[in-house]
Amino acid sequence: MSAATIRQLAQRVERRNNDHGQVLYNSNVYAYQVRRMGKRTLVVFLDESLMMSRAREIINLGVLLGVVSLVLYTIILVLFSRRVIWPIIEAEQRQKEFITNAGHELKTPLTVISANTEMQELTNRETELTTSTKEQVSRMTKLINYLVSLARLQEQPQMNIIPVDASAVVDRAVAGFKNVAANAGHRFEAAVASAITVMADENYLYELVSILIDNANKYCDPDGTVSVQLAAVKKNAVLTVTNSYAKGAQVDTKRFFERFYRENKARTLSKNAGYGIGLSMAQTIVHNFNGRISAKYAAGRIPLVVSLRRVTK
Repeated sequence: MSAATIRQLAQRVERRNNDHGQVLYNSNVYAYQVRRMGKRTLVVFLDESLMMSRAREIINLGVLLGVVSLVLYTIILVLFSRRVIWPIIEAEQRQKEFITNAGHELKTPLTVISANTEMQELTNRETELTTSTKEQVSRMTKLINYLVSLARLQEQPQMNIIPVDASAVVDRAVAGFKNVAANAGHRFEAAVASAITVMADENYLYELVSILIDNANKYCDPDGTVSVQLAAVKKNAVLTVTNSYAKGAQVDTKRFFERFYRENKARTLSKNAGYGIGLSMAQTIVHNFNGRISAKYAAGRIPLVVSLRRVTK
């Protein structure tokens, strides 16, 4: 660097009125320190390029070592984690197999009990005991079917995911529940938008809608209202099934989808109350459709909301 260049840099520093700092020249960074001695001013420059180069080398080396360490840690974690959690996976698989096998085995004695009860009614007429037996057999059969269906859903069944006319499926489910709601003393309302298509399995979609409507009907207030709405909201199809429940503020809606969850004060309004399995099945079906399901309480009503990706042309 020539004396003239150094003089120019010193003058630049002098105009800054700072005792120390940095100045850039020819892509190099120079630190400077200013000392005033009477009428004279001493300016000392230090080339920081070498230090900055070393610092960059250290940073790059640190990043490289961090990436290598992360990769090695991931490989070790993958190799050993499966061995550690395999007993848990195996136990869960055996549990599902047990539920399925036990369900099939239990159906046989239930069928025999039901047949014997019917024979007893033919011989000695229907009595309070035979009626109670048939009700319990029917209840037990439904519970077994629920458990088997839930176990199969969690095994990720082979669903035929194709574009499905959700409007037609919801209309079919609504038609099947109108009389059920009327017999329970509930008002039934439906607002289903037409020509809404989603990616789903048609049979499981119908099962999902039926579970939600049946749940709303079971836990609706006496003389309350059950409503079903299907609408297109932006890129999604939103299904909302709502039932009246005046004391819903006392209900923990976040736990609705827990298996076997039943709120004593809120989820057992009638003798037809369920087993706490239906909404868990509904959640599993929605997840298999890559959708979302939620529940909340608002203004004396409990809406269950399902959002599925809509198919648009």
